[in-house]
Amino acid sequence: MTGIAALCRMDAGLAAAICDPGRRRAVVSASVAAIVVGSALYGFAFGFWRSPLQGLIAAAKLPLVCLAVTCLTTPLNTMLGRLAGGALGWRETGAALLAAMAVASALMGALSPVAAFVVMHAPAPDPLAMTLPASHPAVAESMRVFWALLLMHVGVMGISGIVGYTRLLRVLRLSGKTASRAGTLFVIWTLTTGFTGCEVSWLLSPFLCKPTFPPHVVARTYFDGNFYEHMFTAVSQVSGR
Repeated sequence: MTGIAALCRMDAGLAAAICDPGRRRAVVSASVAAIVVGSALYGFAFGFWRSPLQGLIAAAKLPLVCLAVTCLTTPLNTMLGRLAGGALGWRETGAALLAAMAVASALMGALSPVAAFVVMHAPAPDPLAMTLPASHPAVAESMRVFWALLLMHVGVMGISGIVGYTRLLRVLRLSGKTASRAGTLFVIWTLTTGFTGCEVSWLLSPFLCKPTFPPHVVARTYFDGNFYEHMFTAVSQVSGR
């Protein structure tokens, strides 16, 4: 069995399927399906505070982010895994990373109703925010809600990713090819995926559009900052510092 339940269990059978060329395709197919559905559900919850259109844009983009991060990190994690003494090839590494991302996406999908409930009860963005000066009280209030929701969504996605990769550690320990190096591979793969995920999400932002801008697909402000600076600004704005 290689459905979503098997992915979430991450048992010895899944570890064997990842290392078995005959069954690996089923793991990949189930993982991609879980990523697309789970992350799309959360993407809509992520974006629709600004408008339903922004929710649909985020629902289309978040699965692309998850799949792009997995594709980008597979070659690097394969090489680093070899250097760390692991014995997984790039196909096995890619399938394992997809399975971890599938668990993270499934958790995001499960939490999407909770996130949507919070968003629906948050103050809606002022429709005049795009026409008012930044110093106007209505704009300032909408921006405070924006920063708070952004931190909530990033926190949910970050925790979901950590849970997904923690489940991956179980697979690494159960696999005969990686059991002795499971902890090292887990740390390496988590760090590379986390860093890549931050950068890819920044390049493909916005997911939650600022109330001072109309809904749009990609912000052309790549060099106006970075993900970490953006999060620092969010914390500063929410904490009032």
